[in-house]
Amino acid sequence: MTCSCSGTPTSTTWQPSTTPCSSNSTRPGNARTDLLRPSGHSCRCCLHSLLPSFLPSIIPPSHPLTRPSYLQASYPPFVLLSVLPPTLARLLNSYLLSVLLSSLSLLSFMPPFFSQLPSLVPSLTSSYLHSFLSYFLVCVLLSFFFYYLPSFRCGHCKKLAPEFEKAASKLKGTVQLAKVDCTAQVDTCSRFGVTGYPALKIFRNGRDSASYDGPRSAEGIFEYMMKQTGPDSVRLVAEEDLQTFVHHCDASIVGVFSDQESPGLADFVKAAALLRDQFRFAHTTQMKLSAPYGLQTELVVLDSYSKSSTPSWSEVQFHSLRVCLRFRGVLLFRPPRLANQFEDSVVVFRDLVTIPSLRRFIRDHIFGLCPHMTLESKDRLRVRDLLTAFYNLDYKHNVQGSNYWRNRVMKVASKYAGRGLFFSVANQKDFRAELEDEFGVGTSDGGDVPLVTIRTKAGHKYAMREEFTRDGASLERFLDQYFAGRLKRYIKSEPIPDRNAGAVQVVVAESFDAVVNQPDKDVLIQFYSPSCPHCKKLAPVYTALAETLSADANVIIAKINAVDNDVPPSYDVQGYPTIYLAPAGRKDEPVRYQGGRELGDFLRFLRRQAGQRHVKQEL
Repeated sequence: MTCSCSGTPTSTTWQPSTTPCSSNSTRPGNARTDLLRPSGHSCRCCLHSLLPSFLPSIIPPSHPLTRPSYLQASYPPFVLLSVLPPTLARLLNSYLLSVLLSSLSLLSFMPPFFSQLPSLVPSLTSSYLHSFLSYFLVCVLLSFFFYYLPSFRCGHCKKLAPEFEKAASKLKGTVQLAKVDCTAQVDTCSRFGVTGYPALKIFRNGRDSASYDGPRSAEGIFEYMMKQTGPDSVRLVAEEDLQTFVHHCDASIVGVFSDQESPGLADFVKAAALLRDQFRFAHTTQMKLSAPYGLQTELVVLDSYSKSSTPSWSEVQFHSLRVCLRFRGVLLFRPPRLANQFEDSVVVFRDLVTIPSLRRFIRDHIFGLCPHMTLESKDRLRVRDLLTAFYNLDYKHNVQGSNYWRNRVMKVASKYAGRGLFFSVANQKDFRAELEDEFGVGTSDGGDVPLVTIRTKAGHKYAMREEFTRDGASLERFLDQYFAGRLKRYIKSEPIPDRNAGAVQVVVAESFDAVVNQPDKDVLIQFYSPSCPHCKKLAPVYTALAETLSADANVIIAKINAVDNDVPPSYDVQGYPTIYLAPAGRKDEPVRYQGGRELGDFLRFLRRQAGQRHVKQEL
């Protein structure tokens, strides 16, 4: 056998040694370390290049690999560094060491218990959680956890699971995804503050970094997590760097500064760190890169000039003043595929760069006149009143055809700019279920022409029933009726019940305002699903509550089928049953019920929220 570093022949007989390694014995603060090494071999680089000094206790004592039968010296073992806890010595085994020997690279090393997990999204237990975070702290730096309940208990978890698995495949080697079953790992989920499901958390450097609030599709998770990797703002040096960065499917924000010491650059990078989840940032100090976009140098008087001070390369002495040629600005590049004749492809920001000013600039210009709405960007776009044209949009394979209808929408949109309504286009197939369920529009209704809808930030929905004409005239008529208040809202609703004789009032979307929003009534409203077992279990208790309070005319106990009826936007319903109190006099501030499921729990909640007016006699 030959040592790879020196070529010195070494013995092929491997045996234990209790002699301290020369490279470890002199380390300050460390005790003597027993080691395993080849007889007569003391090569320090071999002993230290393969075994990572940060290796944690990755195998629990109960793991089969710790059995004595696994500890036979069948492979060449290497030194145990003194930075490791003594208890780790008995956990190291021939299998682990052989992997280290053959890998020659930390990034290809995989602890044994990970190799037993076939899924790209390993399901972690409490005993493996620390090991998982410690390993990926070094090898991946970023990990993403999915806390869930079994699918029979959580429909949202069941829906997310395949998307999470697809995202894991795309992120393999960059971001590690994992999942935790909160029915089995109760302590772990409690430790990280998980109260609702599914809960998604981002771990950076082995620590809980932030809750994930991005899209729930595989592509959306992939794009969101890719934005979490790398620097907050990419430094650009050459023209090629700039063109590569801005030729992207998303908008790009590039800061241009005179030098690395520019105060605006510091604020720009801070803003990038805050907004990197949503937008792409880069910066440069190469002023020539921004010249084609109209950014110019400016003459700035700094202060009086002192002979003892040395001006920077951009500063000059002018009589007793110290002046500087400063270059500062931000360029917002819209995606090249969305270039059009109605707006500039590059927007220039010349004001003082601060975090608030940069936020405002991005908010006002990032989407342009008519952005491409995707499943990932819909929530950001729908914070305002939004018209969307749905058609066979496909920017990957047919840019020209996709822009054909978009240009016709933009032509009309330019006539209605500034009136509080924003415009977008979207792929009809991506939103097929939404069009059918929430607008009552079948995707076959429009044929090859766009289907047009309006959704306001208040949750009101309108659908254009007239066919979209190529000259845009039908769209203009639809908008004229909208602004005149003559359009009828679309509401997904079951029929209003002919009789409501039960103790629990049945509410539908069409009757929601009339029942729940009565200004002088305290209304407890349950949002349920007909197929939800928890809702069925709650039903007798909820009925008993209604019967108990039936004599109080100021309290209404009601329920609504949230699957077949629209849910008002002020009520956040992510699972079933979800219960809210709409208090008298405060209908715009519904209070979510999060207590127990017994009769007394509901009565105490109502008394606490409604004050002394109600249910006093029942307690």
